[in-house]
Amino acid sequence: MKNKPLISVIVPIYNTEEYLEKCIESIIGQTYENLEIILINDGSTDRCGDVCKNYKNKDNRIRLVNRSKGGVTSARKCGLTLSNGEYATFVDSDDWIDPDMYENMLQFSYSDDPDIIACGCIEEYEHCSKKVLNNILPGIYKDAKLRNIYPGMLNNGVFFEWGILPYLCNKLFRKEIILKDFLKVNDYIEIGEDVASIYSCILNSATIEILETTPYHYRQRDSSATRSLKSRTESIKLLFEKIESDFHCRDAEKEILYYEWLTILLHQYDLIMDDCDFLFPYHGVSRNSSVIIYGAGRFGSVLHKYIKTNDFLEIMAWVDKEYEYYQKKGIFVSSPDSIQLSRGYDYIVIAVLNERISEEIKNTLIKTGVNSTKIKIINGSFLLKQPQIEKWR
Repeated sequence: MKNKPLISVIVPIYNTEEYLEKCIESIIGQTYENLEIILINDGSTDRCGDVCKNYKNKDNRIRLVNRSKGGVTSARKCGLTLSNGEYATFVDSDDWIDPDMYENMLQFSYSDDPDIIACGCIEEYEHCSKKVLNNILPGIYKDAKLRNIYPGMLNNGVFFEWGILPYLCNKLFRKEIILKDFLKVNDYIEIGEDVASIYSCILNSATIEILETTPYHYRQRDSSATRSLKSRTESIKLLFEKIESDFHCRDAEKEILYYEWLTILLHQYDLIMDDCDFLFPYHGVSRNSSVIIYGAGRFGSVLHKYIKTNDFLEIMAWVDKEYEYYQKKGIFVSSPDSIQLSRGYDYIVIAVLNERISEEIKNTLIKTGVNSTKIKIINGSFLLKQPQIEKWR
C-alpha cells in the first residue's frame, strides 16, 4: 500500500447501552488503525454517554458529540460534516464488525480507486445468523457496466429481493460522494432512511466495488421506536419522493413499485385493508374465510396482528419452521407439520415477502399432499396491477 488514507467511522447512538461496548471495541480493535471514530450520542437517556466518555479517554482517535435527539439521519449528517477522512462509513451502535473489515475493504481501493466499496453482512438474530450478500456478481462496476445495473440495484426483479443491499453500514464511501448526496436526505425520513441515501450515491459514483465478504454483523431486534400513523405516512411519502427522484429516467419503474409495495406492506398494512374486501395481497381470500398463516417473521406478525385485531378471518393455525424459537418467546406458533393434522381450513397464506422463497414453501406443501388451490402466496405481478399505490405517491 502506498499510503493509508484516513477513514471516518461514524456511530449514531441512542439508548443502546447494552450493546455499545461491543460495538466500540470492534471498531477500535481494527487491524487498519488510521481511523477517526466519531461517536454521536443522540440524546440517549441511558448510560451511553458515560460509555462513550470512557472510551474517548482511552483512545485519542475517538471524537464525542453529545446532542439533543434529532434522529439517526440527522446524527449521521452531523458526523459527516465533522469528519476529516478521505473515506467515510457508518456503524450502528447495536452492531459490530470483524477485526479486519476496513483493511480488507481498502485493499481493493488501491488498484481501481472505487468511489464505493460494498460488502455483504451477517444478520444476527437471537436464535441464528444469516449471511446476506448483494444480488449482483462481485467485481468492479464502472462506465457501461455500472449503468447496466442501475435498474436492478433497488430490486433484482423478484418480489422482494434486493439488487445491492440497502444498508449504509456495509459500505465504504469516498467522503465527497456520500457527503454531497446524504445532506439532501430529509431528516424526517424515519422509514427506509438508508435506502433514501444509498442509491443516489451509487448513481452519482464513477466506480463501485462489490465484495463477497461478510464482515459486518447487523443485529436484528425488535425496534422500541413507536411512530404515529401521521408520522409513518409522512415519512413514507418523503421516502417515495426521494426514490422516484433518484431513479428518474433510469428505466426502473417496476423496481420502484416493488420497493414501494414492500414498504407499505410492512408499515401501512392496516390502511391498505381499508380499501379491500379480501386479504390483500392474497387475491381470492375473502372475508370470513378460515386460514392457516405460514410464517411468523416480520410480515407474518403484521398479518396475524391485523386479522386478530379486526376479526377479519378465522385463524386456524400459525406455523413457522422456527416455531421452537417463537414458542420460547411466548408466541404460540406451531410446526408446519401440524398442517397435516388441520381440518376445515380454506387457505394457507404464506406470509413471506420473498416470492422465490414463497414458491419453494408452496412446492414443499404440495409434495406433502396439500391442494395447490388452497395455497396463496404474494405475487409481484399482481401487486404491479393494483391501484392503491397511487395514494402514497
